Amino acid sequence: MFFIFLPVQVFSQNDLDIPQLSIKTQSYFHNPDTGSFIYRNAKVEWEGITVESTEIHYHPETNRLTAKGYVRVTEGEIVAVMDELEINVKDGTGIFRDTIVYDASNKAYMTAKELRRVGPNQYVAQTCTFTTCNPKSPAWQITGSE
Repeated sequence: MFFIFLPVQVFSQNDLDIPQLSIKTQSYFHNPDTGSFIYRNAKVEWEGITVESTEIHYHPETNRLTAKGYVRVTEGEIVAVMDELEINVKDGTGIFRDTIVYDASNKAYMTAKELRRVGPNQYVAQTCTFTTCNPKSPAWQITGSE
């Protein structure tokens, strides 16, 4: 009897569930100790979500993407601009801090101190306002929290 052993690369189901990221950047740094990446002046896209920022950190071991400074997230007709972002690219949950959201389908704005993304197009806001006016000087607005 004769046996041949061939090397085979195997992926666990968890690895297969991670979405493919499209990353455009001016420069990047990889930290081999942590396995994380820092992208400068970057745009990251996956499954209909786009994140743009002056600096984006990606942590593949936890599927976490973070950004600070000027951050913009686009999902369909929703555009959010914020100071800080933390999002899981695998399940889509995340936190937007100090954010302004514009929904083009409703022509409405929402501001929030903290906005949690709990699913596709589903958000929970803390210390928030809602208006169809310019959010910086609205003629009217509704305020609330969670």
